[in-house]
Amino acid sequence: MLLRMDRAERLGLTYEEYTLEILERGRHLREEDTERISAIKAARKRRRVRHLD
Repeated sequence: MLLRMDRAERLGLTYEEYTLEILERGRHLREEDTERISAIKAARKRRRVRHLD
């Protein structure tokens, strides 16, 4: 768990986002996965905006 938390933090993701990626796609994200990380962050922002509406 601590390893996932550290990796998630280094990538700018939450623990939940990082873990969900592993569970859904079966792979651990790395710093080179910039497109996927950006997509996750964009989805987070969209969820926040919808929540505030």
